[in-house]
Amino acid sequence: MRRLVQLGLWLLVMAVCLGACSLGTNKGPRGEPKRTDDYTLNTERRDLTQRLLKNPDSFSGAFAR
Repeated sequence: MRRLVQLGLWLLVMAVCLGACSLGTNKGPRGEPKRTDDYTLNTERRDLTQRLLKNPDSFSGAFAR
């Protein structure tokens, strides 16, 4: 009986710990949605592509000399 109580308590603690890790992970400190790395990388790639297509001269400068 004591072993069953220990097992139940251990499972309860594990469930609380695992559940707490997933709480609030979608929100930033001001309540805004957090961005994932894939989202950020795709946004940066899209912005660079649009800038390159609209103004290709903006990428030639001091480093191209």
